[in-house]
Amino acid sequence: MKTAIEAWVLTAAVVLAAGSAGARGSARPHRRAPKAEIARGKYLVDFGGCGDCHTPQKFDPKLGMPVPDESRALSGQPAKGPDPAGTLGPRDQALIGPTFTSFKAPFGTVSSPFTRRT
Repeated sequence: MKTAIEAWVLTAAVVLAAGSAGARGSARPHRRAPKAEIARGKYLVDFGGCGDCHTPQKFDPKLGMPVPDESRALSGQPAKGPDPAGTLGPRDQALIGPTFTSFKAPFGTVSSPFTRRT
């Protein structure tokens, strides 16, 4: 029994020593230049399609379709934005609001999480 406890204490001491040895390097982690961080963030947002749901849309009469409103990129549902109008039909899963950032579903109305209505 005493040997098992000693072995456990020795193992814990080795693990703690090894962990603290790695922390003795630089006090601050290496940071990329701000421009590199911004470029990386833009790449991740573009690749992940974040703006598809979190950027309000506006209707472009020239194209005849909704397009992202880049002046409000990634801003989510406008604070005073309209809820989807209408009633769900028997085959509807949801209704989409006019800014394409709010949805009326059988369980209630939801919006993208960046801006909440008061």
